Amino acid sequence: MARLVIFITALWFGCVPAAAESVKWHDFEVAGWSAAAYGDSETGKFLNCMAWGEYKNRVSFHIAVYPDYQWALGFTSPNWNFPEGRLTVAYRFDEGQWFLGDVRTTARNFFIVDMPSNSTQVTLFRRSRLMEISFSQGTYYFSLDGTARALSTLAECVRIATSIENGTYVEEQPRAKPGKKNVAKTKPEKTTVAKPAAANEEADSEPQASSGTGFIVSKSGHILTNNHVVKKCAAITVSRTGDVTRPAAILRTDVTNDLAVLKMDATLAPDETARFRTRSLRAGENIATYGFPLAGTLSASGNIVSGNVSSLAGLGDDVRLLQISAPIQPGNSGGPLMDYTGAVVGIVNGKLNEFAAIEVTGSLPQNVNFSIKANVGMNFLDAHSIPYEVSSDTATVDLPAIADKAKKFTVFITCQR
Repeated sequence: MARLVIFITALWFGCVPAAAESVKWHDFEVAGWSAAAYGDSETGKFLNCMAWGEYKNRVSFHIAVYPDYQWALGFTSPNWNFPEGRLTVAYRFDEGQWFLGDVRTTARNFFIVDMPSNSTQVTLFRRSRLMEISFSQGTYYFSLDGTARALSTLAECVRIATSIENGTYVEEQPRAKPGKKNVAKTKPEKTTVAKPAAANEEADSEPQASSGTGFIVSKSGHILTNNHVVKKCAAITVSRTGDVTRPAAILRTDVTNDLAVLKMDATLAPDETARFRTRSLRAGENIATYGFPLAGTLSASGNIVSGNVSSLAGLGDDVRLLQISAPIQPGNSGGPLMDYTGAVVGIVNGKLNEFAAIEVTGSLPQNVNFSIKANVGMNFLDAHSIPYEVSSDTATVDLPAIADKAKKFTVFITCQR
């Protein structure tokens, strides 16, 4: 990255007057990111610790941590030219829930998203593999490899810098250069983690692991899930709540309908397999989803949520899909959508891009999610002679009973790339 870009962004993040000169106190590397601590040369006041990475299409991504440990993300590209006025920016992690950012535009090609200090978004940023930013001039994707370590190191950088500024840092320091304050010179050990990948292009390095949900459809261990859950996996493992982890292999895929069948080596009891509903659904029916969303953040024992069938078709009247109101998160993909008899009526597939809806309608939609219809899944299984069971139950049960059923046939899928 050009030194001029680094210098200007230091001023922007520090929010100092244009006439002030920003001084780099110390530079280092962390988890493949370049990083530095900055101060104001006129006042000697510490401004921030910042890490940054360059991307193939000339987008630069910055992470800044301030003296009060608040943090922000900055994005700049010479290809951008923002109009005057408010810039609406949305972002999400691992294709999950969209968030609207508190955006500051400090130049026609640079904006800053002040990130909330709540634990949810900090955790998402630290643990996610991919961040998506969407605004009027496009949608950009950023690999988040190394962000957990980068945030921790930047926080430690802030601690050291503020303690030096306050005269409380006790470790022996090398002699400061004239006109500059000094921060500890122990350079963090370099790592082999790749720099952030290209925005708006395929990542330089694929995420090393991802997860999703599937459900067992036969006593021989066949598992139905979404194709995008297992795409490009070098190794796949599956596990049910309270059961051992088993390896699984991809048998068949359907890219068009986003379906895949896995096979694990197991012999299962009849109540350990899902049963498909063959009766027609009606709009407004109660449904429930069971799966393993936000792995590492939410409960590892599985989550069940309820909702309704909002529509019998998806976007653009796609008759292969159901629209549902049950909330879904990253990791729910491929899980069972069930009616209140516990029969499978669909395969959880995705959710509406809320930011795109804002651009079109001017409002933020709530709980607009989609599931592949059960008959599409059954046709896929039929085409490849994979056995499955159908349900004849008509007696409804309560949500806890549905969860008890789903635990027996729903699996947590881990994909190693």
